[in-house]
Amino acid sequence: FRLDMPELTCLTFRSLSDIRVAFAAELVDSLATHSPHLSQLTCDLGDSFEDFPFSQLNRFANLNQIKLLGIGKIQEPIDSIFPSKLTELELDRVEFDAGGMPALLSTLPNLHTLTLKRVSSLSSFEGWFSRSVRLLRLNNLSLGTLVLSTHFPSLREVLPFVTLFS
Repeated sequence: FRLDMPELTCLTFRSLSDIRVAFAAELVDSLATHSPHLSQLTCDLGDSFEDFPFSQLNRFANLNQIKLLGIGKIQEPIDSIFPSKLTELELDRVEFDAGGMPALLSTLPNLHTLTLKRVSSLSSFEGWFSRSVRLLRLNNLSLGTLVLSTHFPSLREVLPFVTLFS
């Protein structure tokens, strides 16, 4: 399988829930090899988290925006899967080991927008620190009182999401 689209900059997968492990890995490998200018990636993973090759995301040298949606858990350490040029990261209903978030923030020096929606495993920002995050979007998180400037000294805006329909 080869997807040769050298000028591709933006890609959205509406649903990957039916894609099998081998195909998803082949697809991501082909994109990383043959679409070097890919800068924006949105993946609706449905419930097929175990099938998605998260560890290959860091192969995309020019990827600066990632949105991951789905119902499942990233098994890999979260600080090892995203490319360092990332400026925007959105995780919606994506579970992960929150203990890896401080390391992730330190590996993403250009991250200016962090969006966390419906991530039930987050209960604290303890240890989180980023000088680059300027926009923080939070939705349906079980967090107590926060002094965000302690964790994000460059923060300019915090936007809570209002969900009208689920």
